[in-house]
Amino acid sequence: MEEGATTRRFELLCVFMLSFGQLCIMTGYDSQAFILESVIHSIHEREPETISIHSGYYGQAVCYLTYVFACFISPSFLYATSAKTTLLVSAICFTSFHFGFFFTNTYYYYLSSAVSGIGFALYYTGNGDYMTSHSTRQTIGSNVSMSWGLSCCCMMIGAVIMAVITSLTATGVEIGSQRSFSDGEIYLLFSAFAAISMIAVITFILIPSKDVSNCIESSEKRVEFMQGIRLMKKALMSPKMFRLAPSFLLCGIHTSFWISVYPTSLMFNAHNAAMIYLPAIYCFAVGLGETLMGLVISTMSKRIEDFGLRPTMLIGCCSTILYCLLALLTTPFNATTTPTTLEPLFLSTNTNLSVHCWFDWWHQ
Repeated sequence: MEEGATTRRFELLCVFMLSFGQLCIMTGYDSQAFILESVIHSIHEREPETISIHSGYYGQAVCYLTYVFACFISPSFLYATSAKTTLLVSAICFTSFHFGFFFTNTYYYYLSSAVSGIGFALYYTGNGDYMTSHSTRQTIGSNVSMSWGLSCCCMMIGAVIMAVITSLTATGVEIGSQRSFSDGEIYLLFSAFAAISMIAVITFILIPSKDVSNCIESSEKRVEFMQGIRLMKKALMSPKMFRLAPSFLLCGIHTSFWISVYPTSLMFNAHNAAMIYLPAIYCFAVGLGETLMGLVISTMSKRIEDFGLRPTMLIGCCSTILYCLLALLTTPFNATTTPTTLEPLFLSTNTNLSVHCWFDWWHQ
């Protein structure tokens, strides 16, 4: 009996540290993604030779593209090392990106963007392996719920960080045709993101590597690197993978829209230029929506059989159509790429409309 209790306490410790590490990583990365294009635009306006005007979008494209290809080899990297090593390397990859804004350089920026894409692939691979080797079949459900609940707070924490730093640098914020970021605000923001990402590095250095008793899958791999590549190739050729491809495609487009394109459009809209806290409000609204919908789906799944399948997909479909329609009606057509004074199609954006992002993460 005592041994079982000890094992459960060890499980909870491992899952908590894994979740806390994810919280730190995503707080830094997701928060900067909301403002990246606007930050790059502000730097370019002051020093045009430093970096190109749309490098925020280009850098994220590099990150996503690298992530796609890194996913093909990340399982093999896991087989060759361990879940703990994979998580640690991923945290270092994310942290390296934020340091580039202390000395903005085009080459380092694009290189660190690619490294971030590798970090994504390694993290999600290491996360799944660590969770299964530190959970039993009886505890996997509660462990995943705990992990998801804690990591969901990342965007709300990021929003608080942005709001605090904006308040400290409010006198340096220029109100013009778009929300502009001063050098001081940029340094403070990315210092905070780098610091919280460093906490993730420390967490994964300290995280236990020993498997729990009766774990779902042992961390001791007997697969060679090239064998892992062949297994990945076999999985990609599976008919089930082709059936899932449209959902993966939608998820990718959807994510790039809410995390980058739409928040940039909000800040490039001259009618929102005076709303210096809008990035923080948007970030908090998305994080709150993610948390609320997670609670709704988990609660209803306990009461209604298979609620997490078709009912959730239907809710997601309706909410996605609604928020895309709201975004279309409240956004000037050219606000995605350049600061604009044009009027939106139907409604003027205000901070209250950020609530349409609350259902953003239905696909989770």
